[in-house]
Amino acid sequence: MSAFKKQEEHHVVQITSQFLRLDHLRDLHLESPSFLEGCLDQMLRCLKSPLDSLSITKCWLTESDLTNLSQNPNISQLKSLDLSCVTMTDFWPELLQVLLEKVAVTLQELGLDVCGITDSQLEACLPALSRCSQLRSVSLCGNLLSTAGMEKLLRHTAVLPCLRQERYPAPQESYRPRGVLLEARLAQLRAQLWEILRDLGHPRIIWISLSPCPRCELFPSLFMDAFHGRHIKTLKAMVQAWPFVCLPLGGLIDLPHVGPLQAVLEALDVLLAQKVRSRRCKLRVLDLRNTGQSFWNMWSGASTHGFSSFGMAPVAEQSSKTHQPLAPLKIYIDLCLKKRTLDNFLTYLLRWMDQRKASIHLCCKKLTIFAMPVENVMKVLNMVQLDCIQEVQVNWIWHLSTLAKFAPLLGQMSNVRRLFLSRIHMSALEKQEQQEQVVQFTSQFLKLHHLQDLCLDSPSFLEGCLDQMLRCLMTPLDHLAITNCRLTELDLTHLSQCPNIHQLKGLDLSGVTMTDFSPKILCILLEQVAATLQELNLEQCGIKESQLESILPVLSCCSQLRTFSLCGNVLSMAIMEKLLRHTTGLINLSDEFYPAPQESYSPHGALHLGRLAQLRDKLIKIMQDLGRPRAIWLSSSPCPRWSNKTFYPEEPFLCHCYMSA
Repeated sequence: MSAFKKQEEHHVVQITSQFLRLDHLRDLHLESPSFLEGCLDQMLRCLKSPLDSLSITKCWLTESDLTNLSQNPNISQLKSLDLSCVTMTDFWPELLQVLLEKVAVTLQELGLDVCGITDSQLEACLPALSRCSQLRSVSLCGNLLSTAGMEKLLRHTAVLPCLRQERYPAPQESYRPRGVLLEARLAQLRAQLWEILRDLGHPRIIWISLSPCPRCELFPSLFMDAFHGRHIKTLKAMVQAWPFVCLPLGGLIDLPHVGPLQAVLEALDVLLAQKVRSRRCKLRVLDLRNTGQSFWNMWSGASTHGFSSFGMAPVAEQSSKTHQPLAPLKIYIDLCLKKRTLDNFLTYLLRWMDQRKASIHLCCKKLTIFAMPVENVMKVLNMVQLDCIQEVQVNWIWHLSTLAKFAPLLGQMSNVRRLFLSRIHMSALEKQEQQEQVVQFTSQFLKLHHLQDLCLDSPSFLEGCLDQMLRCLMTPLDHLAITNCRLTELDLTHLSQCPNIHQLKGLDLSGVTMTDFSPKILCILLEQVAATLQELNLEQCGIKESQLESILPVLSCCSQLRTFSLCGNVLSMAIMEKLLRHTTGLINLSDEFYPAPQESYSPHGALHLGRLAQLRDKLIKIMQDLGRPRAIWLSSSPCPRWSNKTFYPEEPFLCHCYMSA
């Protein structure tokens, strides 16, 4: 750790520890607290009493910061919450939802201006927002929201009796690609929103914000012209005077092309060489991911507080003349390692960073590995802040020994939420050292305190030792996929007993042969996840009718189930009828994928289309008798009993049932 970093952490402790003495603190307002990024929990732990008002604005926070905020008991009575200019564009949609649920009972004022909130994030938090019964004021100005997103917002907030002040941005469709406001189009959209309000029958006054940031409105347009026109001197000068926290360069370029990027990095060299922070340049983050296109398209988005749109808020001027030391510049990039040698740009970037380690933090949220020797992977990852990585995908054949080499790096990715590993094989030599290598891998899960989604495709090493990995899980999982491998009956028993699967939303065991397993095992497993399960995939599991029949009662209790697949198993018409009757009460079930009934095949396994059509009509009649419209997809793959080849038609058979008269 650098001396500067140690000094910075010491200062943070000095500041936050003082909250332990503030027994009567009610209102807390922090504007531009750059020191809080990644360590908000340190301050929250020191709060001694419930807050009435909390404002943390114009700064960068991490997803973990927002998670820690939602878990803090001292915000549960908040009347006012302001997170304006805290960029949340890449945050999981559920984070805002959880935070609003925490304060729903008491919240009266909510400020989320210029947070880079997307339609999907807004939609996720609307149910929680509609439960904020005391809410009087809400502001979402400066976010990029579509007309459809705003319509959903208006419908959900129509039930809030106390809501009097609503401030929203002009819909995204009101602007040209360069951010120019189309007044005629805005008038049409305003009339459309007015009709929605009339239909809701609830008198409301909605403020639509239009004002661009006069201080910064010219920069993005001029920068694009300089970048694409290769005006190197102008480009360097603009980087050194960039008025926003973040420069989303990835929205302009294709990473393999070095071109003007070298000029940008040379301009950054000038900034990094400065011993004190320039008052003109506000740049703290260089984003090389392809996520900032909306910023360039709509740079003049509105904010009533005078900041530019999409979370690119300028940092407030320092009120003090005291110079501050430069914090490390953060560079965000999505790493996709798919060649034996790195592309030109990444090679250039890593070489440039290697000489500036103390001044640069390379941050990567998503890491994807294809065909690259693990030694090269490790060289690249040694340049990355591993605790920034949130998603890891290995889409390449690795031996168990390779996974064991990679494991120590995985253990340092403490904020990983999604982990996907594909085709981990063992050689005959590795089988002798299997236990040690499996321990090297599974023990890393003890360090992954934020893991939510775990997908292991073809993990041949897990057979007979799944419990070893399950014991190391530290948090409840949302999704678990263990596919295309052999597991023992004892493995499935350990899975059903694991406390960290009780909140599963998705379970995928496709390709795990269960033909000889006791019917009770699947039943017990489903009982553990019945309250939360939304997706269940049991394709190509060799499930027998006796096993399926035993799980039907508990399957009918999976009230949240939305997607269910049994393709590739051998099922008769009789058992399919029982299946349809047991699942008819699952009102959320919308996607059902089943194999063509066993009777559709000839004795040699050939599909008989005429017979299938008759059976399909019979299934439709059964569903009509049950009285609920459903869409059932039938896979026309050959009977697995006769062939291991699978063929699908261009479009699966769709059985639509309508309510009978």
